[in-house]
Amino acid sequence: MNYLIHHMLRASAHRFPEKEALVHRDRRLTYGEVWRRVESLAQGLTRLGLNRGDRVGIFLDASVAQTLSIFAISRASGVFVPINSLLFPEQVGHIARDCRMKGLITAASKLGALGAVLKDLPALEFLVVLADGESLGAPSVPAEDFEELCRLPGLPALPDHAIDKDLAAILYTSGSTGKPKGVMLSHSNVTAGASIVSDYLEISDRERILALLPFSFDAGLNQVMTAFQQGATIILMTFVFAREIVQALLSERITGLAGVPTLWSLLAQPSSSLARQPLPDLRYITNTGGAMPQPVLGALREALPTSRPGYQRAWQAVCPRRGRRARASGSHGLAGLLGGSRPYRSRPAPPSSTPAGDRRG
Repeated sequence: MNYLIHHMLRASAHRFPEKEALVHRDRRLTYGEVWRRVESLAQGLTRLGLNRGDRVGIFLDASVAQTLSIFAISRASGVFVPINSLLFPEQVGHIARDCRMKGLITAASKLGALGAVLKDLPALEFLVVLADGESLGAPSVPAEDFEELCRLPGLPALPDHAIDKDLAAILYTSGSTGKPKGVMLSHSNVTAGASIVSDYLEISDRERILALLPFSFDAGLNQVMTAFQQGATIILMTFVFAREIVQALLSERITGLAGVPTLWSLLAQPSSSLARQPLPDLRYITNTGGAMPQPVLGALREALPTSRPGYQRAWQAVCPRRGRRARASGSHGLAGLLGGSRPYRSRPAPPSSTPAGDRRG
């Protein structure tokens, strides 16, 4: 029975061990390879003292390591806390203190800026560091090499200590109107969200999903969950120019793309080349984070005629009673699906005033 987050990956690895699962730049991993690395990393985290319900931060850019970390923390019965890689050290420190973070997975290049912050985190017991050419220095807490933990020799499989109602993840808000606040998600929240989105977007193992949104954002996290649940392929990407996205859509034969209004505005610009480049594989697009401006929506409909049906079906499935004008706005996506501005409405307990760090899963 698949009731925990990592069970979705495990099931797909059993079904499609040789199928391409995860792509980032020149790295391409099959489901079998992803699962083996996740198992090994989970063993390493357990050896470092990770117990059921312990919080582990993930402060990495979009990468294979970031994705492996999410599922390995789940596999080790921990709680993953994805941190936007653009946050300042003080913001990272606030998140770590607020959730009483026991471990942090990050890159060597980020440790220098975090040095002073790490000394002020009494709950932090270990670091797992991804080597990226920068010197590790002398961190104030014990540090292990990320890749070494992903290559541990064969060990007995870890038992599953968690249950579906256990806390699985804490997603922090951007902090644009104050200090970031944690949204607490159980395993059942995340797996149900993946199932619902997979259903209304008709996602299957044939999909190739381009992930542009950060995993610290609910819609970004849902993309990797739906992909791994269905045995699809997810392609991670960061970009500077909109034309880079269009090139990736073509070269990777992308079938699904989620974005926010600012991203769609970039793609609607003539310089993106979207209108000049046929994209026969792109089956659906979804929007979240705000209403899409009507001129942008019109430009996308004209540029992506073959993607329009999937887009409209998704919107109608989310808001079937809001009428033509609402459907045309395109203001849908994961937040709309799961209750407006309250993502993951299916939480088993109502929100409380208790800080995220004071509730153990």
